[in-house]
Parts: sequence; C-alpha cells; structure tokens
Amino acid sequence: MQIETPLVLVADKEYLESFQNGYLYMINSVKYQGIEDSDKQRGDIYDSAIKFSNSVYKIPDTIRKDAINEKLMIPATYIKCFYHYKESDTREVSHNIYEFRISESSAAELKSFNKPFALVILFPYYFIERFENACKKYSDKRFGYFYSDVQYIDEAEYPKYEKELIEVAMMHSGGKTIHPVFQKRKKYSNQQEFRIAITLPILKKHYINNQIILPESIGLTMDNIADISFITELENLIQKPLRLNINGDQNNA
Repeated sequence: MQIETPLVLVADKEYLESFQNGYLYMINSVKYQGIEDSDKQRGDIYDSAIKFSNSVYKIPDTIRKDAINEKLMIPATYIKCFYHYKESDTREVSHNIYEFRISESSAAELKSFNKPFALVILFPYYFIERFENACKKYSDKRFGYFYSDVQYIDEAEYPKYEKELIEVAMMHSGGKTIHPVFQKRKKYSNQQEFRIAITLPILKKHYINNQIILPESIGLTMDNIADISFITELENLIQKPLRLNINGDQNNA
C-alpha cells in the first residue's frame, strides 16, 4: 500500500508555532547562494539554479570573461524547505501502523542546523492543498507556485536541464513543470528535501539603478495546519522512530 511519508521542518519553536498557525515565511533562494562557504548545510552557490554550461547558447568571451559560478535561475523565487522521509525510511509494523526512521546521515544534516525543535507534517497532501488555496488568492496571473521533492543530480547532467529550462522560459509554457528550484547537486542528497516555491513577477519598482533588487523574504497566510502536524524535540525524531496510524493517530515509539 502506498502511503504519504511525513515532512519535517527544523527551526526555533516560536517560528514553528507561527508556521503551524498559518504564517508561511519564505526566503529568496539567492540568499542561500551567497553562504555556501559560511553555512555548509544551507548554503549552496547553485541553489535554485541550473549550472550554466554554455552548451545551449554561445555567449561571447568578452561578456563572460569576468563571470564566475554562472547559472540560469528565476531570481524572484522564494522557497521553504522540508526534510522528507523516503520509502526506504518506512516500515509497516502492523495493519495501518507505520514507522518512519531518520537515517544517521540525514540526522547529521538536521542536527547541523543547531535548532532543537522540529515540526512534523503528518499528511503532506492536506498541507499542499492549503498552500495552493493560499496562493490562489492572488489575482496576478504571473504569480506561480510549485512543489516537489528535490532531484539530486550529477554536475554532468546540468546541460540537459539547462536546455529544458530555456525552452520553457522562451515558450512561456505551462506544460512542463521543470523549475531550477528542484535540482541540486548530489553532495546535498542527505538533506532529502521537499520544497514549496513561489515565483513573483519582477515589477518596475524592483529596478533600482539598473539592478534588480528583490525582498529577501516574503510572507503569506494560509489555513493553519495544527490538525495535521505536531511540534517535538528534534532529538525525539532522531532517537526513536515516528509511528503513524494512517487512520490519523500518531506517536513516537
């Protein structure tokens, strides 16, 4: 039987309580690109970007000569990241009762955030439904929202995604769901991320002195998720498996 596997968000307790009550705080992905050296867990110079290989369009060397860490991205993208239990982390204990265990490698990633508390979303389907409903309140058709597990890829695979991303951008096609926010390098695979993302239109007010200046974060309100989530100490999730009755009850064994 295929079941949903829970999501986990690690943060300060007061922040998790605010999120549980329906306030969704999202960070511009550009922030994470600038902290790879100082924050090995959250920082990624290619976060939410496709590493540019120059395999699709040949850019003159006179333009590229001073460029470093070239990438293709959608700059007005804001993200929220969760740990997502995998099928391999799951064990059926008895009828309707499942256990979910965090692997040692993923536990090390989660503990590296140095935050003692975690929020567990037991039923991601209902969470996404509420996220979508909140996004649909915005009338601007250029407002886009997305959600998916992150795909961890070898660096040699980037040219394939580069071509697809450019095709989608040039055609303004809604038929493909590729978005650079969902590709990351394999070195981060122990994070087992699931992401929700919002892409906003870039408006005239964002252009300052011929540069695009975007807010570092945004917030929106959705229906609260207290009925499908709970807050616990992260160490509880690491030391003993999460046990879930798919009929709706949960506890830590």
